[in-house]
Amino acid sequence: MRLQKKLLHKILRYAEENAKGQRLAPPEFECYDKNEINYHIGLCYEAGFLHVFHTPGSSISVDEYAIKNLTWAGHLELEERKYACQD
Repeated sequence: MRLQKKLLHKILRYAEENAKGQRLAPPEFECYDKNEINYHIGLCYEAGFLHVFHTPGSSISVDEYAIKNLTWAGHLELEERKYACQD
């Protein structure tokens, strides 16, 4: 699967607006399927942008993530994106 920065930032904005430290179901966005969204939440977690609730997959299923909240790095990533779009 390819990295889609637009989806990554949509997930971070969703977390910023909705996450309160409790389990937040992954968002649903048009044009992206559940697996793409889950994969990108995992990437956000690996990059240190999100705190998540992680359910490891078995040999036949994939890891699943629920959003807990943004990290400091996640907030900074959103701010950098916001300023980059203003140029």
